[in-house]
Amino acid sequence: MIADVINRKLTLNSVFSGLVDKMKGIPDITKAIKAQDKKASRVIESIKQEIEKGQFPIHSNTEPMFKELFAHDRCYILMNGMYDVLCGDHSLNARCMVAQNGEGTPLHWLVAFDHQGKEYYADAYGIFDNVEDIISRYENSDIEVVNDFEIYDEDDPLYETFVDLMIDSQDEVFDFALTHFDEDMPMDEQIEFHTFMMSQQALTVFDLSPSLELTLEK
Repeated sequence: MIADVINRKLTLNSVFSGLVDKMKGIPDITKAIKAQDKKASRVIESIKQEIEKGQFPIHSNTEPMFKELFAHDRCYILMNGMYDVLCGDHSLNARCMVAQNGEGTPLHWLVAFDHQGKEYYADAYGIFDNVEDIISRYENSDIEVVNDFEIYDEDDPLYETFVDLMIDSQDEVFDFALTHFDEDMPMDEQIEFHTFMMSQQALTVFDLSPSLELTLEK
C-alpha cells in the first residue's frame, strides 16, 4: 500500500513537471493562462478538422504515464479541465458525464460534446464517436449506466462527491506549486496555477496535430 502511494506521488509529480515545462519563457501564471486560452482556440479548431475526417477513434498523443494517471483514479480532474477548455467554444455544447455501477458509485468521469449534429466523447485516451468504446475499457468495473453530470450544480446527486475529490487534487497541485516554485506563493496565484494545470492536462489530450506546438506563447 505504501509503495503504491509513493508510486502514484512520483507519477503525479512527473506529469506535473511535464505540464509545467510548457510555461518556459512566460514570466508569470497570469500571462501563462492568457497564452493558454489562445492555444486552446487553435487546438479546438484542430479537433473539429480531425472529427470531420470521420476516422475514429482519434487517439491522443499522451504518454502511457499520463493515461495511467488520468484515465483511472484521477479522471475527474481531466474531465474538469476538458470541460473548461471545450466551453471556450459554445457551439460544442460541452457537458460532463459519469459512468456508474448499479449502486450509483462513480467509476469513470469523461466529457461529451457536439459537432455538426453528432455527439462525441473524450477522456485521456482521445476522442470517440461511441461512448461504449470508452466504457468497454473498464469491463471489470461493473459499469451499468452513463449519465450527464452537472459540474457546477449543487443539486446534482454527485456534486458533493466530485467537490471532495477536487479538493484533494487541488491540495496536490498547491503542494507541487509551493515545493517547485515559491513556498510563499499567494493563495490567489495557487488557484490560478491549479486552473492552468487542469486546462494544460486537457490540451495535452486535445492537441492532436503535430503542427501545433505545445509550448505556450507569450
